[in-house]
Amino acid sequence: MAFSDYADCLRNRPLSSREVLGIMSSCYEAILNEAGLPRVTVEAERENEMCRRALQMQQQLIGNALS
Repeated sequence: MAFSDYADCLRNRPLSSREVLGIMSSCYEAILNEAGLPRVTVEAERENEMCRRALQMQQQLIGNALS
């Protein structure tokens, strides 16, 4: 669902905040899967470079959208 919302965005359809959340959540879930954390905890995510970079990127995207 989130990826179809993203595809709709590419056709210049504005996304709702719910759709953006779905897209960002799906992307982060993919990062978590790739990171291969044995147990997903806040501490494990903070210690993982891939997770930290993904969160920083998402925070930057949100900041840019709000400015």
